[in-house]
Amino acid sequence: MPYLDLSTKQQFFTCRTIDTINDFEQIYNQLTNSSRRLAFRGVKEASFDIYTSAQVNAILKHKDLSDFVLKTSILAAIKEVRGSRRIMKLLNKRSKDLTDFQILALLQHYTFGTTLIDFTFQLPPSLFFALDSLNYSGNETHTDISEYFSVYYFDLDDPNHCSVQDV
Repeated sequence: MPYLDLSTKQQFFTCRTIDTINDFEQIYNQLTNSSRRLAFRGVKEASFDIYTSAQVNAILKHKDLSDFVLKTSILAAIKEVRGSRRIMKLLNKRSKDLTDFQILALLQHYTFGTTLIDFTFQLPPSLFFALDSLNYSGNETHTDISEYFSVYYFDLDDPNHCSVQDV
């Protein structure tokens, strides 16, 4: 479920708000000049946690969509791709052993909501996705969570995180 306000989100994340260009420059420089290996994800809705695109679509468009229906639609999309000779011919040029994971990556690239989450090792692309099509009302009070976007980041060397290869 989305966060209703910034104070609720702050119970789960360290949140830093940016209200001035100087705030932005300070945080940007701190993150881009860090010696830590960081991964980033930009989200244009600050009320959302680190959801997959399938989860976001379900929340925004189909509030009553169950996990079962969501999984069934994703599995049906994979089956449809595998059933298309034309698509499979193109994909097999890249990989003879095409996995469901690779098909999901392709579907996500073409805006189909999947169970994958995109991260980047560079801050600028995450900012692009956070700011792309952002609706900003210019409200000077900045109390509504919808006035904010989020850039999540984590340290890749943190022992509490593992990569897909480690699983």
